[in-house]
Amino acid sequence: MARKQAPRAELIIALGASAGGVEALQVCLGRAEAGRNHAYVILQHVDPADTKLLAEALQAKIPLPVTVVERDTPVRGDHVYIVPAHTVLSLVNERLRVDGAATADDRRNPIDRHLRALAEGAKDRAVGVILSGAGTDGTLGLKAISEAGGLTVAQAPETARYDGMPRNAVMSGVVDQVLAPEQIADELARYGKHVASVSDAEHSAAL
Repeated sequence: MARKQAPRAELIIALGASAGGVEALQVCLGRAEAGRNHAYVILQHVDPADTKLLAEALQAKIPLPVTVVERDTPVRGDHVYIVPAHTVLSLVNERLRVDGAATADDRRNPIDRHLRALAEGAKDRAVGVILSGAGTDGTLGLKAISEAGGLTVAQAPETARYDGMPRNAVMSGVVDQVLAPEQIADELARYGKHVASVSDAEHSAAL
């Protein structure tokens, strides 16, 4: 008897964070609840040797299981995935795939690059969130999410330990919502309910 496949995640929510971002991630995801069928993908600048430590730090504060993405990892709702640094990410057939042979050019602005890959793979199911971090990484990735029809969110710069990344995103004009970390958690839940209700309505209309 064939094993029944898990339903695809309703939303694929990518959270980009750098310096000072662990605390924001813990707050945003600490209020995530099972049953929403959202997959959370963490994009960061952490050294590959510290990825396991990041997973442990998040798992201590997050009620959902945390997994470090390996070469070919199926995406499931109600899970948190960490993309290792220095990798090239793609989303194909509901599977996260990473290639560890990132070039020097690939390692520049990895959050932008990963967000573009998720926008391409998830289309309007993609959500991009930029949290604390220095520099400008993430802004172009949010633009790709927006153009694909997804939601874009930035941490309110005044609440970030390092405001460069969220501030640049806000100033670019591609951000739908600017919120404190605890408000981001609420907005993701609200948006998920909205998407589910629209999906149900479209399904009913097609019957």
